[in-house]
Amino acid sequence: MKIRFNQAGEMGIGKIIGTLIFVVVALALLPTIISSVNAGVNASTGTAKTLIPLITIMYVVGVLVGSIMWVIHEVKT
Repeated sequence: MKIRFNQAGEMGIGKIIGTLIFVVVALALLPTIISSVNAGVNASTGTAKTLIPLITIMYVVGVLVGSIMWVIHEVKT
């Protein structure tokens, strides 16, 4: 009699490596994003000067949410 394990909710090593590559590449681009946002802040005036730094925060939140949603999607399928 062969023992069968419940494999629902498991991720393969390939999917984990794919998620890590996504996060590493996204965070490697972070210094470029920050320098571009700083250049935008220096070139703008008024309300835009206070809202442009939020782009960096939204980028990091997007990377985190994207990686979490990717893991959830891969676990469900």
